[in-house]
Amino acid sequence: MAECVLHVGFGKTGTSALQTHLSRHPELGTPRGHHYVVVDGAGAVVAGDQVRARAAGGSFPYVASVPDLWGRDDLEAIGGKLQAVGRRGVPVLSQEDWGRTGRRCADERALERMGVQAHVVAYVRPQIEWFNSGWWQWWTWQEQFDTPADVLEKWRTRFLWWRRQLDRWAGNPNVSRLTVRLYRRNTIPDFLQLMGADGEVPAGDNVVNASLAPLHIQILKSVSHLRGPHNPQFDWVLQQCLPSAESAPWALEPRIMQAIVDGCRQDNERLLELLSPEDADEMRRDQRWWSSEPYRDRAVATDDELQATPAELVRAVEALLRMAAGVRR
Repeated sequence: MAECVLHVGFGKTGTSALQTHLSRHPELGTPRGHHYVVVDGAGAVVAGDQVRARAAGGSFPYVASVPDLWGRDDLEAIGGKLQAVGRRGVPVLSQEDWGRTGRRCADERALERMGVQAHVVAYVRPQIEWFNSGWWQWWTWQEQFDTPADVLEKWRTRFLWWRRQLDRWAGNPNVSRLTVRLYRRNTIPDFLQLMGADGEVPAGDNVVNASLAPLHIQILKSVSHLRGPHNPQFDWVLQQCLPSAESAPWALEPRIMQAIVDGCRQDNERLLELLSPEDADEMRRDQRWWSSEPYRDRAVATDDELQATPAELVRAVEALLRMAAGVRR
């Protein structure tokens, strides 16, 4: 069987920054010839200069494989194309949503049908800050959730159990290796070194699609019917036309943070087993995995703090008009 690398996320661990770098530099420069490829919605396998061109001409500065790859009827054909482009090295594919789809990949025998053995790579971060970072995207379009407490009431903490989700990848007979790494703010050099490259990162590739600032959140909330679960390009447009140095506001009350810590503790203890000795030791010492105490000084944002002023909205319209005019030129 052919060999490939699957970077399966998770989200909010530098995934879009990594995909931007790989889209601009699809040849990773490794001794084994790792190169970034993308499976698109039509079932095409795109590599090399085609990846660069699609990234340069798209809504985002990057391209990534489709989230729902495993349930497709044309997996055998996709596998044949993947093997063809893999003859010049090891194909690398990336999609942040794949971290949660290990069971479906196994149930559909997707890798077997594609004729590949996969090295699966995932990055993880402490659940409290991951949830707060991702919550604001959901809140702008998920009508069923008014507060983080609504999410935990519906899903408990199971959606935050990284080990449980990764076990579904580890148990796949077509996964030759599972590598789990801690997220350290810049995934790019770590991933490149993992593939065998020197890890040098060109300037400008480090931060892409950061967490939403309060102004971005308020604007997206006002047009939630446009954003939806499958239109993250709106986040990117806002971040480009309205740059903000503000980080995502804090949404988690102490009782919510404690519920996350308590609900994830057992899974986190098992997660240690998947890490390298160095990462496992770092995780044991990092209280963000085991306690809400590191976040005790975080104040929950009020509704007033998330309200855009008339002047801010005018600035947003001006920036969007300039962007639109630039596209037309």
